[in-house]
Amino acid sequence: MRGFEPEVLLRTLKSALERDFAQADNAIRILQALSLPGRVEFLIDLLIADSLDEAFGDRAKRALRAVGPDATNALVARYRQALPEPVDLMALAEVPTLEVEAFLTAHSDHYFQHVWSEMYVEALEVTGSQQGLEPLLAEWQPGELHIARAIAHLAQLHDVQDARLDPIVAEAAAHQQQFLKSLEEDPEAALSHMLDATEPLRLPLRCTQCGRTYHYELKRVFVDPKQTDQVTVGEIIECKGCGVLEMYEVSPRSRMLITAELMRLMLKTKFNPSAEPTGPQDLLDQSRVIPQRITIEAGGKRFKTYSEGYWYVRKQLDQEPNNSDLNRRLGLILKNGSRPDLAMPYLVRAISLTPQDAEAHYHLMELLVQQDRAEDAIPHAETLLRLCREGQMDEEFNEAMFGHLLHQLVHIEEATGRRFKVYQLRDEQAVIPDFNLDDPDDYERAYHLFRTGELPVRQSRRGWFSSWRGADTSSVASTQVLEDEQIEMPVRTRHLKVGRNEPCPCGSGKKHKRCCGR
Repeated sequence: MRGFEPEVLLRTLKSALERDFAQADNAIRILQALSLPGRVEFLIDLLIADSLDEAFGDRAKRALRAVGPDATNALVARYRQALPEPVDLMALAEVPTLEVEAFLTAHSDHYFQHVWSEMYVEALEVTGSQQGLEPLLAEWQPGELHIARAIAHLAQLHDVQDARLDPIVAEAAAHQQQFLKSLEEDPEAALSHMLDATEPLRLPLRCTQCGRTYHYELKRVFVDPKQTDQVTVGEIIECKGCGVLEMYEVSPRSRMLITAELMRLMLKTKFNPSAEPTGPQDLLDQSRVIPQRITIEAGGKRFKTYSEGYWYVRKQLDQEPNNSDLNRRLGLILKNGSRPDLAMPYLVRAISLTPQDAEAHYHLMELLVQQDRAEDAIPHAETLLRLCREGQMDEEFNEAMFGHLLHQLVHIEEATGRRFKVYQLRDEQAVIPDFNLDDPDDYERAYHLFRTGELPVRQSRRGWFSSWRGADTSSVASTQVLEDEQIEMPVRTRHLKVGRNEPCPCGSGKKHKRCCGR
């Protein structure tokens, strides 16, 4: 074959590539064996051709690698004309030259904004160049384990001493040690843990403002069973890079992970439908990915995603910054979206604009209790007691608020020792019964006592409650026969029984089991 003119031979080999697989494979083998002028350009054309089978591209990549640095530098020159996809960077990374290192670092901003930026990070790690450290250090954020691992590898490879590396290397090492320890103690459990649906799901989400892709630990992701491309993240997302809220897209890798979780859930439900203690519904309750279409209520409207609801209220608030109702609504969206830190300023603002806003007081009090700031929650609890007793809200809402308020008062009293005077009896000699607030009748009696200061006669729920709403109750307390034991304040408080699938009484719009009933 060496007697053929190079142009004739290359033309013949190109013709072979257009035929069956065996002939095309032989053509690449011949190119590897012969040092023909123009073969590098021919292999590069083959590598980047979209019309040929991927297997041919892989063989062309191996052939270029066999040629050595000259072929790699020629590929770099071609890639400078049109930047390749991140997946194609491995052809460069596996034969690292100074040209390759300069090319990869020069285009870091482009590739970090790509939806498959993880492959660019992998290319930097495989290249092993110290030049790759700076773009990786600039991009790293806590929780970006793939970047942390690449940084730790390059730092160790080049014995780099830099204070910026300390938290990053520590994060990578801690994650690795935790996995190795669990693998040593119980290999089966460790591998199962990687697929366990009860753990937070780490999904890469791409910010549509800065273009960066970061990983976020999510509690719940909802997928419409009829439109599987409709994915709703069950919380508010703040970009780790630019800090913007709710401006992201679900990356292709995220969709792959979500699909894998749905398949795992389907198979586990199908082949283990009645296993104890978990059944199909329990699996759905535990799974991080929920095959369920949801709607988000905000500002009196319904939306498919938190983003739509957030931006609807946010734009209204930008136009009316002194609207207390809009401040409260945005605060509740952020609170229900697992961002209490961002919710609190809006709730505080709502209260400053409307001091009698019971809903804002309650949610702010709840957040303060959750943050172990019970002392700061006391003024809001006292305000709520007064507002609920005065009945300035809708009666049904007021009654539901009473139960939730009692629940929070217990936490505050246990944390601070502060005792609240929940019941103000008109008859100072009357004894407060030990209400069983899980019982609807007792709950209504407790609420009646709270609102009126009088104890209703124990009757059927409909009987005494109707009489309280429409009849004279001035003599009820004096004729009451108390059969319950007296207790010291605070009373033992429990919520009115709410079904798991019923709307949560706190007003979040969620089902009770996914809100306060967790």
